[in-house]
Amino acid sequence: MQRIYILDQDKRFAARLGHVLAGQCPKYHFLSVGSPEEMTAFCEEIGQSAQALIYTASQFPSWSPDPALNVLYMREKPNLKDLYGSELTHDLAETVASYHSEVEEAEADDSGSATSIYRLAGAGAVKASLETLLAGHTVEEDDPGFKTCLLYAPCPGRAAEHVWERLLAVELDKGRRIIGLPLTPPHLFKGPSLLLSNAPADRANLATLLMRLEYDELAAADILPYLVPTRQGCLSLAPSSGADDINEVKPEVLLRLLKLMQSALQNSSEETSLFIFASGLANSRIRKLLPYCDELITLTDPEGVQNDAWSAVLNAMLSDLPAGRRHRELWEEN
Repeated sequence: MQRIYILDQDKRFAARLGHVLAGQCPKYHFLSVGSPEEMTAFCEEIGQSAQALIYTASQFPSWSPDPALNVLYMREKPNLKDLYGSELTHDLAETVASYHSEVEEAEADDSGSATSIYRLAGAGAVKASLETLLAGHTVEEDDPGFKTCLLYAPCPGRAAEHVWERLLAVELDKGRRIIGLPLTPPHLFKGPSLLLSNAPADRANLATLLMRLEYDELAAADILPYLVPTRQGCLSLAPSSGADDINEVKPEVLLRLLKLMQSALQNSSEETSLFIFASGLANSRIRKLLPYCDELITLTDPEGVQNDAWSAVLNAMLSDLPAGRRHRELWEEN
């Protein structure tokens, strides 16, 4: 998946723009950074250079991007007071009308360029310019017959469950078989409803299986009886009930479980997606699993997560995701 950096000194603005664009352009992965140095450090950490850049050039007058990069320049609109001085307070309506007239003329002058856009033009305009800029530079990817996806939201809750619900519904519409592996701690895992089952409460569940894996040598076929049908025709390991703490399980045991499930499912004649629900799982355990995943799917809310803290966590995850594997960032629809 092509990585596109959004470089802007206002990291909150860059993060929000990235979140909206991620929803409108799912074939790209958007990363927000506040300085060229941060972008360089990020590229070095994940071992992959940037392929495209959206940045506000006036904020970094002494820096120029690599000529090999596809660059979409964001230009800041002039300040009204700088243009009109005291007239702004005397006749606001006339001043604003005159200002917008000048802006429209400037945009008309730039209409033939796909590499420059006003910074506050809106995500839709940015998307249109970006797609024109990158036309012919991207390759559509087909879903493999079997894939493993790790789902993570730093703020798990109803919003995350709704987004996961939509994601699974899309996979079902494609005709894929859905298998759920709920590794989110029990007190945080409420669904999504596509994975809710009618299995009796005393049915052997994830906790029972993990206990066996701790002490017994199991074969891939031993995993299949633990999968229960859900109300929507999916299959899932029954989530642990009660206060079992998944973060007390050794990372090696979780990895053994994942490998056994993959061995049991990957030769199926049906196209199959194995979804690991990992919100609330300790980072040390997530990073143990990521090298064996085909895709990392994250949901972040810029209002609920400190951007710098989340960037550090995401950077660490991406460093464990093998080169060529995908990362998608989803968002909550209002």
